[in-house]
Order: sequence, then C-alpha cells, then structure tokens
Amino acid sequence: AGQIGTNTFALPTPATYTVGSILVRQQNTFGNSHDGSNSQTIVFDNSANAPGISITDSGSSNSDHITSSTTVTITGLESGAIASYRLKNGSWTDLGSGVSTFNLTEGSWGIGEIEVRQRDTAGNLSASTPNGVAWTVDLTAPVVPTVTMPADNGSNNSDGITGLNTVTISGLEGGATWSYNLKNAGWVTGTGTTLTLSPDGTYAIGDIQVRQTDLAGHQTTGQNTVARTVDTIGNPLTLSLTSDTGSSSSDGVTKNASITVSGLETNATWEYSLDSGGQWSTGTGNSFSMKSETSYAANVIRVRQTDVVGNVGTGNNTSTYTYDATVPALPTLALAQDTGSFNNDFITKTGTVNVTLPGDAATWEYTLNGSTWTAGTGTTFAVKSDGSYTTSQLMVRASDLAGNVSATANLGATLVYDTTA
Repeated sequence: AGQIGTNTFALPTPATYTVGSILVRQQNTFGNSHDGSNSQTIVFDNSANAPGISITDSGSSNSDHITSSTTVTITGLESGAIASYRLKNGSWTDLGSGVSTFNLTEGSWGIGEIEVRQRDTAGNLSASTPNGVAWTVDLTAPVVPTVTMPADNGSNNSDGITGLNTVTISGLEGGATWSYNLKNAGWVTGTGTTLTLSPDGTYAIGDIQVRQTDLAGHQTTGQNTVARTVDTIGNPLTLSLTSDTGSSSSDGVTKNASITVSGLETNATWEYSLDSGGQWSTGTGNSFSMKSETSYAANVIRVRQTDVVGNVGTGNNTSTYTYDATVPALPTLALAQDTGSFNNDFITKTGTVNVTLPGDAATWEYTLNGSTWTAGTGTTFAVKSDGSYTTSQLMVRASDLAGNVSATANLGATLVYDTTA
C-alpha cells in the first residue's frame, strides 16, 4: 500500500521493475478511484561495484611484479560506467566512456599507490580499489653484454691461436638470464659468467652471440669482436722405420737406423727418447736415428711434440724395431766330392758345392760367372756345364735379416768341372 496524501513513494529494494509492475491509485473525496502504472522499465540501482586492477608481469618471471608494461587495465567495469584512477594519493582522473586502461611511468609503485574506481550510469560511485602488491615498471634495456675471448697464448701472442677455450661474459645485470649462440647453431642457456668453446675450432668475429634478458623482459645482444683459433689438443705422432730393409719389409729388422716421425705440426718443437728412462733429445726435421746393434721392444721409443700454444702430443713404436748394421761372417765353401786321382786338385766330375753359412745368415746366393747371382736353397748348389770356374766367378755371399751382405767367399782355387772322358 502506498502513502495517502503524498505524490512520492520509495522503491523498497534495488531491482528492475518492468512495465506495469508498479501500480498507483488515486481516490477523490467522493470515493471515485483511478489506477495507473509505470509505462517503462525502471532500474533501481543505489550502488556500484568496486573494479579490479590488472597489470601484465613481463620478463623471465611472471610473478616477481617487475615489468616492462606500463598499462594498467581496470577490470569489472559495469556497462556504461566511467572509470577513474589516482596515483600516489594524487587527484582522481576520469577516463573517457568505454576507456578501461591508463599508463604508469617508470619506477616503483608501492602497495596502495595505484587506485581505481567507477561511477555507474545511475550515478553511484564505487569504493576505490588499491593495488595489493608492489610493482616495478622498468623501461630501460640492460647494457650490451661484453664477450671476452680467451687470451692469445703460446709462443706467438699475436697469431690468434690459443690453447684456452673459456669465454668470459661481463655486463650481466643482477637477476638477468643469458644465453649464447655459437656459429648460428641455436641458443643455449648460459650459467655463471663463462662459456666453454669446443677443444678445437676457429671463431671469426661475430661467431659468438650472447643475449641477456633482464627481469622486465628487455633484451640486448653482444658478440665477440676478435677472432680466435682454439687448439687445446696436442696432435698424436706416429713412428715408422724409414726403410725396413732385408728380406722382409715388415719384420722391423733393418740396417737403416732412421725412424720417420709423422704428424708434426707446423712450428712445433719435438723430442725423442730411445729408452724408457726418459732421456729426451731434441728432434730436428722429421726423423732421428736408433743406436747401432740395438733392439727396441714396443713402446720403448717415444716421441713428443709441443705446439705453438703449449699442447703436447705423443707417440711411440707400436712394434719391435731392431737396428742391425753388422755384416755377416763369410760363408764356407767346399766341394762335395773331388773325384779323380787327386782329391784336392779341384778337378771333378761331380759339380756339387757344399755351403756352410754363418749363424746370422737369413738368405744366401751364388754366382758362376761373377755377375749373375742366384738365390741359394738348402746348403748346396751345383755347376751344370763343363768348364773352369775361377775364384772370381764361382762365389757365394750371405745376407742377414736386416739385409746386411757378407763379403764374397770362394773355393780358394779354380774349379774344373769335367764330365767327359
């Protein structure tokens, strides 16, 4: 029931009243009455909701409240409401119709230093909403990181070759993260303030990129400004007999004392040792000599080289080497049978000659004309044609495993071979 005798009344609760839902009646003094109702929808709104604050937390962490974004978004605005804000207890600033963002300046914003509110279409002004956490707005990019290449060490400190492979990174901000990219192979997360290059490789200017990202998400990139060739491994060396003489070219027995060294680097220095006791001698060229009449077991002969940056590479003999320069003793010759009336005149119808070889002989050969040599087998050989064979024609010589050849031996007299009566 409405009030009698007044022309106003209050709606009881905030609500939406559709057409015809509000009824009024008047009655005159004679008892006549007339009814009426609302002809349009009426919305009774006597309060506005407090809006919210949203700020994008950029950078490597989305929860540290350090950001490069200056935009504050006011959330929870009613349709048609006008938003306003104030900073650090300053005056309120109204935003335009439909505008829900405003910008901060670079710096620190403590709790409660950012406030927002709204005025709805009914004219209700909401309570203000302060920021519940402190924010830091960072608009400044970090300095470009500095990439310091390893020092140019070794015998020549200006050739760009180094035996070090550690790169130092400086100019990193506290809390920033960083990564590196070697020769465009892809970005790798860095740790500490150094990175390690591969043991061997050449890096031109710009081959090493370093990028740092600060807490607000700003990035800067630096690169190496000097070139380096990294060499941290000494090249191994290989030993071989310069010439494996004798009947076999692979038995390691030789009369040539020279050993060839392979794998020597340009401008490297090198040494060799002929005993396991570590007595080192300076090497020259690419070879050195064994001691006479010596056999070296595997790994006894050693070599080492030091390159221009101090890396050491080593090598050794992988099999036994025997150096033998001693000529075998003379073989001994005797007729198998000196036939005829005299048994010491070297006139015979049997052409077989017995050969007694020295103990170190490995092979032997004979000649019947003083120039053409034939390999001997067993301990005998025979003349085939009747005739005389002088001491300068019929000869024998022996060779040892190293290829040393004895002097020639003969019968001591002319052999007459006669098979015709």
